[in-house]
Amino acid sequence: VAHLLLDDVLEKLVSRAGNERRLLPLDYDRLLRTGEGNALTLQVFPDVGDKDLREAVVNGAPPGMLLAAIRQNRADLDAAHQRAIQGEDVPTMSGHWRFRNDTKQYAHWKKTNRLPLDNEMCSMRHWFYHVHRAEPEILMRGWPGVGMTLSKTRHYQHCNCEPPECFPEGWPDPWPLPKNKRLVAGE
Repeated sequence: VAHLLLDDVLEKLVSRAGNERRLLPLDYDRLLRTGEGNALTLQVFPDVGDKDLREAVVNGAPPGMLLAAIRQNRADLDAAHQRAIQGEDVPTMSGHWRFRNDTKQYAHWKKTNRLPLDNEMCSMRHWFYHVHRAEPEILMRGWPGVGMTLSKTRHYQHCNCEPPECFPEGWPDPWPLPKNKRLVAGE
């Protein structure tokens, strides 16, 4: 299974390089069959004007609400994807902070002048997209009986693209300094 999943992962990631705001094809049948896991709301969805769907994608609704909203809006979602394939500019939405200027993460990155450009890839979003589109179909499941949580020093769920300022001052390994700045003894 690992060979099937990972054999051409680099080629597939590179083939998706470009504008992160663009609408990639989503397999709604698979989503409805497998559930809401695997960081689904990091993906970019068509904004079809439905309040419940927007709430479920953007704000992380209670379990089941996203799938119910997908079922209810399935025809509109499929039509929006078709329009995007044909080159039409389709309005989009995502739960990923980089597409939401109302989040503290977006504000922080903008303030520190580190806001990712639209063509800078989020590795976590694309990994989960790769899992979503993998053939044969696979699922990521947790180890039974083992609770896995992110470090308490992390602000963001799912994402590995965190600015250094998100970690406490006492973090044991300092982050690399910018190329034009050197650490001088005694500073």
